[in-house]
Amino acid sequence: MKDIIFSEWQFVTVFFTMIAVLAMIIGRYPRKTTFISGILAFFFNLAAVSFLIYLNTFPDQSQPDATSTSREEEEVDIEDRLNEVYEDNKYRTANKELVAIVEPINENGNMTSHVYVKNFHQTWAFHGEVRVAIYDENNEIIHEEIFDISLDSGETKQIDSDFGNPHFDWFRYAFYPEEN
Repeated sequence: MKDIIFSEWQFVTVFFTMIAVLAMIIGRYPRKTTFISGILAFFFNLAAVSFLIYLNTFPDQSQPDATSTSREEEEVDIEDRLNEVYEDNKYRTANKELVAIVEPINENGNMTSHVYVKNFHQTWAFHGEVRVAIYDENNEIIHEEIFDISLDSGETKQIDSDFGNPHFDWFRYAFYPEEN
């Protein structure tokens, strides 16, 4: 929550509030009306910008394109895939040191979806929950689950070895630290 309210994008809130107040001053509204409307404009803009920031801090991932690399037949390096997702999301998410992936794996001719998580932070451990969901091409949830996890700093863990349909279009994850 602090990452949303104290984001550098909140300067947009101040900018729009200043425009609203300036427009009321130019329009020669009474000072009381300008003051009250300025405060209301600030809170309205704060809520709107915070909502947009929240939508962008919940990362979504696309499944690797099977036609170009044929990942079903190749040995997948999970650490490389986790690093790829980390690099893609480290400037977009609130919990940028925590990454989850859903990876389709071919085991003896059987396709299954495995879920992996990693804590990229060098000193802090994570204790809490991760919500993982896979979606089809119509952006509808195929499977969704919440896992209780504990990760030491730098630790990678497989948390599920049969996460539903391996033929999904994209996945999304969100980490929730346990409350003290």
